[in-house]
Amino acid sequence: MKRTRSLIKLSHEHNAGLMLALGLKKNAPKLTIMPDDAAGKAEYAVNFYHTELLPHFREEEEILFPFISGRSNDIDKLIPDLINDHTRLRELFGSIEKDTATADDLADIGDLLRVHIRKEERYLFELIQQHFSDEELESILSKHE
Repeated sequence: MKRTRSLIKLSHEHNAGLMLALGLKKNAPKLTIMPDDAAGKAEYAVNFYHTELLPHFREEEEILFPFISGRSNDIDKLIPDLINDHTRLRELFGSIEKDTATADDLADIGDLLRVHIRKEERYLFELIQQHFSDEELESILSKHE
C-alpha cells in the first residue's frame, strides 16, 4: 500500500513486527533472523519487544493517536481497539519474560501481533491518509524525528 512520507517509518516498523509474528508461528518457516527452538524464539521476541515494539507502541499512543483523534468517527472507533491490542500484547510479552509462555503462547502472540499490524496498515493508515492533508501528516513526522 502506498504510504504518505510521514507514515513510512511506522510502516517499516510494522514490517519488522510481521517478521516476528511469522517466526512465532508453530511450524514457522526457518527465518535467518530468529532461532528455531521455543526458548530461542522467546528470547528473541522479548528483545524485539523491548527494543522495537515498546517504543513503537509509545509513539502511536503518545504522538499519533492523540494527533488523529477527533477528526473521523471511524478513526475514533478504531483507536481504543488498537490500544487494547497494545495492552494485551504487553501482557503476553510479560508472560514470556516470566518464563511461563509455551510454544502455543508464542504462536498466540504472533497471531495477535499480525492481526494488529494488519488492522493499523489496512484500516487506520488508510483512514489517516483520507482525513489528513500532507501538511498535517508532515507535522506527525516532525514529532517522530
